[in-house]
Amino acid sequence: MPQQHLADYLASNKLYVHSADSGSGGTVDSRVVLGQVSPDVARVVIELEGGGTTAVPLVDQTFVYTSNDPSTFASAVDAYDAAGKALATKDLGPATAPPSG
Repeated sequence: MPQQHLADYLASNKLYVHSADSGSGGTVDSRVVLGQVSPDVARVVIELEGGGTTAVPLVDQTFVYTSNDPSTFASAVDAYDAAGKALATKDLGPATAPPSG
């Protein structure tokens, strides 16, 4: 996405997320999530498939989260402002295995 388009997108949506699953033999071995947030986002929290959450660090308004454990695969990403107000949520859905064979 060109930088200006991304800036325009973040101005209204607050959160851009991309996820990728990898594996073999019809199973998912890992899930990687990366994203960028608008300047008013102070905190990003990953919701885990097995329950619970984990905060991820923001560096220059970007973040990366990866897991090789299905119970800690990201299922959603939440963005909050400095006061703790929820600004955006992106549901990632269940991990999807690549086709086998």
